[in-house]
Amino acid sequence: MSESAPLVGILYNDDQTLVAGEERDRLAVEGVDAVAATVADAVRAAGWSEWRLAVGRDLQPVIDRLREQRPDVVFNLVESIGGQPRLEAAMAWVLEWLELPYTGSPLEAMSAGLDKAHAKALLQAAGVPVPGVAYPAIVKPRCQDASHGISPDSVVPDANAAAVRIAYVRARYLQDAVVEEFIEGREFNLSLLGTTDKPLLLPPSEIDFSEFAPGRPRVVGFEAKWSEDSPEYRGTAPFFPDLPPELLETLRGVATAAYSAIGLRDYGRVDLRLHAQRGPFVVDVNPNPDLSTDAGVARAAAQAGRSYAELVQQIVRMALARAGVASAA
Repeated sequence: MSESAPLVGILYNDDQTLVAGEERDRLAVEGVDAVAATVADAVRAAGWSEWRLAVGRDLQPVIDRLREQRPDVVFNLVESIGGQPRLEAAMAWVLEWLELPYTGSPLEAMSAGLDKAHAKALLQAAGVPVPGVAYPAIVKPRCQDASHGISPDSVVPDANAAAVRIAYVRARYLQDAVVEEFIEGREFNLSLLGTTDKPLLLPPSEIDFSEFAPGRPRVVGFEAKWSEDSPEYRGTAPFFPDLPPELLETLRGVATAAYSAIGLRDYGRVDLRLHAQRGPFVVDVNPNPDLSTDAGVARAAAQAGRSYAELVQQIVRMALARAGVASAA
């Protein structure tokens, strides 16, 4: 490749079928090709070369193409393999094996972030506050992202109701469930950019639950994220609050500790619930979160004065720098 014009390979998942879950879950996987197109626009705007490849169930053609092209860096947008989100880290394994540099979190962080039980253990070991087991509780699929399998119905009052919801998760999503205390309080999404040990916190986003149906548990579930015509979507609008310096510093400390504990890199998102008396609790850590132009990371970057193209280009530059490849166009 020319030193002055790096070649960026953009990989994204092309899932023709869903292995498990609800039919509506398809909404979350069908948008990845659109993200790949916007990332490609940003790459070209920097003066770099790009090519895109959809990743299906058979990885051999992908491996062959990567060996043929040998891109300077791979923009890894793969969220599942063959319709199975639990295989999200497989693409990172392939790229490591081929010794190709790639954007986003390394394979260990990808694996840990997807497994909620493992992630919780890592967070606890690092002293990051996480919910314990108490009721009311929330029941989540153990290895699922994009809020698949999560809705207000996931919040249960007691052990008997939890058992019913666990049975639903096992039957519909073909995996175990995680049960943890449902933390009542404000919810924040904190996007971070940069290295594992010194990430930059972008402006925190908060969920406005004021239009949420009375009596319904305040949960940002699948419908709230993906079904634009649903009451949950309309009742969970994000906004950027003006936070007191003390609270902002507290959120920054917890979010950066969680980012580092899971081993995130380049970009990530940490979701927190703020209990009025007990403070913040990390409820989810997301390696390689959604990079849609209207999703959390892009909105937070825009709030900080970064355009979408600048966000993508910064992510690419970090990966190129790790590989020792010049990024100048």
